[in-house]
Amino acid sequence: MKLYEYVAAGLSIAATSTVELRRHSLATLCLSGKGTPFATAVSQAFDCARDLSLLNAARAAASNEDWAIKADTLLELVGRGD
Repeated sequence: MKLYEYVAAGLSIAATSTVELRRHSLATLCLSGKGTPFATAVSQAFDCARDLSLLNAARAAASNEDWAIKADTLLELVGRGD
């Protein structure tokens, strides 16, 4: 969830590629690994940080992962008794 909190705050992210991070499709998540050096991921993250359309797209995607939405979903599930 920290990933989404950073993105919701308008930050771009450079990280080492992991299975978990590759599952996320965020415009400002720049991964290293498999032939992409970490320095390249950092450079891409700086580029993303200057692109308002990418930041807005990532924020929109992250808004679906808000804690309030997660809590509402859980309360809905508990309330249904399924």
